[in-house]
Amino acid sequence: MKKIFLVFLPFLILAATVFVPVEWDNSSIRSFKGTITYIQKNVAVFEANGVKYELHTGPSRYLLKHGIVLKVGSKLEVTGMVVKVRNRYYIFTQRIKYGGKALNIRDKDGKPLWRMGKGRRPSL
Repeated sequence: MKKIFLVFLPFLILAATVFVPVEWDNSSIRSFKGTITYIQKNVAVFEANGVKYELHTGPSRYLLKHGIVLKVGSKLEVTGMVVKVRNRYYIFTQRIKYGGKALNIRDKDGKPLWRMGKGRRPSL
């Protein structure tokens, strides 16, 4: 399985950063429809069904390259691996649907597609 690292940054509160190793787990993949309530750099707070998730989408330039610009109030559908750490929820985005567009962010093994080099193909 692919290891990813979770950077623990409490919602809207400045605190020390903690790196938590997380194994990619396909059984933890869920889909949600919700709204972006806060954005800072490559992390957004996404609210779905009354729960707040820290949404990790990868570099904003990757989204922009594919015509997706997220902002506060954006309504979207997200599919990704859900992780709970210290009573907070995180989604490592695998696929995002927004504004009539769909974009794969990670392949089925959790590998970031924005890091795919020439000659490598995603395994979705």
